[in-house]
Amino acid sequence: LDLVWSSRYAQFPDLSKIQVDFPALKIIKKFIQSHKTLKTQGLVTDSHKYLYDMVSKAHKKGQPINLINIDHHHDCYGSGQLPEIDCGNWMIQMVENRYNRLVSPQDISYTWIKREDSDCEEFSKRFNWGKSASIDYLNSVEGFTIDLLFICRSGVWSPPHLDKQFIKFVEEMVYDLPFYHIQPEVAETRYTDKFVNNFQIELEFIKMAHEQMKTDE
Repeated sequence: LDLVWSSRYAQFPDLSKIQVDFPALKIIKKFIQSHKTLKTQGLVTDSHKYLYDMVSKAHKKGQPINLINIDHHHDCYGSGQLPEIDCGNWMIQMVENRYNRLVSPQDISYTWIKREDSDCEEFSKRFNWGKSASIDYLNSVEGFTIDLLFICRSGVWSPPHLDKQFIKFVEEMVYDLPFYHIQPEVAETRYTDKFVNNFQIELEFIKMAHEQMKTDE
């Protein structure tokens, strides 16, 4: 994955200019800090698929689930009839998995906090047990306490140069919880000197190749 990202930085230098949406991050931080308690359990990983296991271990049969997912994607892709759980179908698996369904549609409240450019056409047409909302919705949530706090880096989708901001966010959100676990690989930045050096070498190679093409023409 590091090789893929290194290649992307070399091919698309403007990728380095992508920054954190700080106004949205401020709302998210306020929401978490306002609703977490000393009983909140935290889990930080690199894939959403681990959230299914986290909820499964904590959930009691017949117990309703109130889940707020803050993400670019709704993670209800594919079919809940397939046994394999991945980062794109963990949510639909909770409700529609015929092998190990966690909760019935009438017992779940699922709110997907989306971005303005999120693709929600499939979600709005297909799932009547969930709703979507903008980031401002978090400012209106009351009477809500967080039992499980799951934070995911999603290294496939998140550029490595943003890792330091992600790590800082994790420190602020979970380090004061009595119970939390962080996957070691997401506790450190991928954007190391070695990583930067690798894509800069590739970038120079691409530039040289382009210059050679112009010369040949």
